[in-house]
Amino acid sequence: MLLQPLKYDSLATSIAYAAVWRNESTSHHFAPYPGHSSVSDFLDFYHDPFTLFEQNLTDMYSFPQADETPPVLTLLHENPFVATHLNISINAETNERADLRYERTDVEWQDMPHEFGEGQGGRQHSAILSAQQGAVYTVYSSTGSLR
Repeated sequence: MLLQPLKYDSLATSIAYAAVWRNESTSHHFAPYPGHSSVSDFLDFYHDPFTLFEQNLTDMYSFPQADETPPVLTLLHENPFVATHLNISINAETNERADLRYERTDVEWQDMPHEFGEGQGGRQHSAILSAQQGAVYTVYSSTGSLR
């Protein structure tokens, strides 16, 4: 009953957190114990890719190592598209937290003057581009290192 409302509510997916305490016994428990009638539901919850459990977390007591794999764009338009508005919203997703920039010419990331307005340092990015009616644009985007 907990997972479906969280997964499909845009606000809840950003802020939801749930924790259970320990199970003392079969008469004092906070999560299903072996043999409980809701074990199969709990296992579905546990195995859902949306949920994280303690073993999915990174070691918070050690310093992070340098990130050697640069982030990459994971969602791209495969074909040109026609926009019917002069302000075009561009949405991008990266495989890890990143800063994203764009330009209308193919240049290196540090030479791209435009940053995505939303999502810097995250995985979901968006920007509003201004266009002119009848113009054709190619937009190049690149990921950079975190600040």
